[in-house]
Amino acid sequence: MGDNIRVGVYRDKSSTSRYVLNSSYHNKISASKIFVFGLNIQNLGFNFVDSVKDGGKFKTLRNDKGNTVLIQGHATYQYKFNRTTSLNSGLHYQILTLNQSDALEPRIGLTHQISRKKRWSLGAGMHSQIQNLQVYFLKSNVDNSIVQTNKDLELNKSIHGISGFEYKINRYWRLKTEVYYQYVYNIPVTQYASYYSVLNEGADFNTPGTDSLVNKGTGQNYGIEFTLERNFNKGFYMLNSLSLYESKYKGSNNIEKNTAFNGRFIFNSLAGKELKLNKKGILAFDTKVSLAGGRRYTPINIQASILNQKEIVYEDQTFDKQFDTYFRLDFKITYRRSGKKITQEWFLDIQNITNRKNIFIQGFDVQKGDVVTQYQLGFFPNFNYRINF
Repeated sequence: MGDNIRVGVYRDKSSTSRYVLNSSYHNKISASKIFVFGLNIQNLGFNFVDSVKDGGKFKTLRNDKGNTVLIQGHATYQYKFNRTTSLNSGLHYQILTLNQSDALEPRIGLTHQISRKKRWSLGAGMHSQIQNLQVYFLKSNVDNSIVQTNKDLELNKSIHGISGFEYKINRYWRLKTEVYYQYVYNIPVTQYASYYSVLNEGADFNTPGTDSLVNKGTGQNYGIEFTLERNFNKGFYMLNSLSLYESKYKGSNNIEKNTAFNGRFIFNSLAGKELKLNKKGILAFDTKVSLAGGRRYTPINIQASILNQKEIVYEDQTFDKQFDTYFRLDFKITYRRSGKKITQEWFLDIQNITNRKNIFIQGFDVQKGDVVTQYQLGFFPNFNYRINF
């Protein structure tokens, strides 16, 4: 078998759908008092179909189709002490009809306009989140019976605190800073001591496959964010953002580790300039620079992987390692022509113009007996034509 031949061993044709009914009621009691009530009902549909190759044939792992309903309601009361200070307080409630797991979440926020150019804000609250539907509907063989051991999992919960400061430098420029802390708990982990946590699901394209989970995991996220923005004026705009953060978790072994998403920093800079050629034509230049901490990964035990003919990792080093810093530079040129009824656009979008090889993931290749690396999108020019009516 040649090195370039790939043989499929897993198939996934799963899909989800979401239908949302949203309604809200606003009552302005007075100039300083506003009451808002809202209701959000979501019908979450799913069709989980996947299979794995066994003995030359594909064996069905899951074939589940159905729906569940998530009901959310909130009541908010806004009180303005004066022209510069206001308080927002409220309650949020949600319940998942699949297993009747629910949460009541108080929230509060205070905003104070220090001066014409300066504003300060403070907020705190509790938040909850349902699990990935595939986690709930994972099936396991228990005592020769097929059981959904994760179906009764409760909601993920967290406590947030955030403080922000905004400074308007002039008519066009503004600087914004936010400091935050989030404690997460009630997170599904294994019943036995391990590094597993649902918090790390979604870091790759693998389907959630850990059963018999319990809501005993914790974690924390904290950091500071800076935003420097220039509003569009005289054909020019700019947006710069920098986030410095930490993201940690504890599995059922109670050992604190980096989450799969703890890159520790993200920097983005967008800028654009428009040139008016004539009454109908505009030429625009846009650029974007992204710089971020590399993806977290767990090193592979090559010798053990060769011996077992499958990937074996150093579990005690879960997410201890980090790939090289992510860097990407994009550039786009657009010609826009306005007509009486339509607007036409021609644009050349050059993504990753430096052809930077950003690592996406590493895995063990059984045939090669070594670690192989997959990279994210390289240099990619993209030409498009668009008509807006």
